[in-house]
Amino acid sequence: MNDRQKWIIDQVCGKTILDVGFIDSCSGQSLIHAKTLAKNPASLVIGLDNHPPILARTKYPNCVAGDLLELPFTDGVFDCVVVGEVLEHVVDLAQAVRELSRVTKRGGVVIITTPSPYAIFRLVRNWYLPRLIEERGNISFFLGSADHKAFWEPNLFSLVGLECKTVTTRCLTIPYVPSWLKNPPLHFWPFDRWGTYFCAVFKKK
Repeated sequence: MNDRQKWIIDQVCGKTILDVGFIDSCSGQSLIHAKTLAKNPASLVIGLDNHPPILARTKYPNCVAGDLLELPFTDGVFDCVVVGEVLEHVVDLAQAVRELSRVTKRGGVVIITTPSPYAIFRLVRNWYLPRLIEERGNISFFLGSADHKAFWEPNLFSLVGLECKTVTTRCLTIPYVPSWLKNPPLHFWPFDRWGTYFCAVFKKK
């Protein structure tokens, strides 16, 4: 389990928890979901994904097929919503954020991680030193993967009543240094943007 996954599990709490896009479409596994269930045995933990064939084979209880842009839940039902490595695949970010806010209770939290477009080594590899000059205009290369469509900033969430409580980064791995110096606790600007994963917690007003 990497530092991003540990960070998510540490943030999760509440009696009703929604895990959006919880299944890895390649492996069919979900380590974060399994750990969330284990950590919150008295909570209702619902997993939502848009891959019905994979959902049909999952061993986890309370799994639902659905779309982030039109969540199949009533307003204000979840204490905690987890969205790990999902938003970078969504074109209509504004609608996704509205839906996340809608299903979260007042005082509840939305936990999000996404590849950081500011990751120091991603900037160097895909922006400052592209294989072709034309790649500088290609957001997929900028984000590090061909299926990544967008990136977001915390102020997008304030428009729908989600107040940013925590912004940090994880997996800031520094090459050529001892392992105990990797993932240093430099979780303040600009270092809170330089890790591989951009992580944030929002509270519903």
